[in-house]
Amino acid sequence: MSTLGRKWTRKDKKWTDEIMDFVRSVCPLREHGINSRRELAEEINKRFGREFTDKAVCAHCYENGIQLGLCYSNSDVQRGEKHWRHRPVGSFQEKKGYIRIKVAEPN
Repeated sequence: MSTLGRKWTRKDKKWTDEIMDFVRSVCPLREHGINSRRELAEEINKRFGREFTDKAVCAHCYENGIQLGLCYSNSDVQRGEKHWRHRPVGSFQEKKGYIRIKVAEPN
């Protein structure tokens, strides 16, 4: 018996339409007081009696096109400003014995 193309799921870990409706109703998460994926997974587990991990919740939402609204930016650079690491076209950088020359601006 071949296992190719077969999706392995446990009966107690199935995603139901009820769970998906709940996730859609609380997205984007920050507007509903949920600040992390872990909190969302804990809420689903408590409400529906499941044992999902935060990675499983995130992966399932990604596969179904649900945006959780937890985008983090580590930069305080405002839109339109140049980042402190920005190099102009034509600048050189020597790294590990190689010389890199910036030949174009991205985008």
